[in-house]
Amino acid sequence: MPGPRYAELIETAGRYKGLAAENYSRIRELAETLRSRFCDYLGSDMPPCVRLVPPGGPFEPKDYGDSAFSIPAKGFQPLGPVSFGLAVRVTDSGDWLRAALTCRKEGDKFIVRVEGGPRYEFDLPLDGQETLAFLEILHAHVMNWFKLSIEEYEHGQYGQREIGFDFFRAA
Repeated sequence: MPGPRYAELIETAGRYKGLAAENYSRIRELAETLRSRFCDYLGSDMPPCVRLVPPGGPFEPKDYGDSAFSIPAKGFQPLGPVSFGLAVRVTDSGDWLRAALTCRKEGDKFIVRVEGGPRYEFDLPLDGQETLAFLEILHAHVMNWFKLSIEEYEHGQYGQREIGFDFFRAA
């Protein structure tokens, strides 16, 4: 029979593991919702136009499944923020831009921060209007990056600003 300290450790670790799985599941659901709704929001006639990809490192515009997230889907997961990437098709020829997002729980809200950009608070369960508001912010962030880069180039000051995007260039 285990001693009381060991029993307490097992019980506490079990609670931690359950909450980490809940955290991952909620963030994964949010990521999947953002992926599918952003493609709908953009109104592209060339699906897929948004993919879930890893938040950093090299990537291709393909479905990464569990590997799109910064923590493993199975096993003993850390209880903390989870990151993932949204790759968005930005040209008809197959060029993609990746925005890295990090989600974390604060009270009854999930905070989503776009690397180098805005943050947004979601209540769970997700509400269609709330998701739409975030997608408008994300679209404006992407558009702003392109517009500012164009403006800086036209004024001879390009290459001095980074806001967290990576590109996949079509062959």
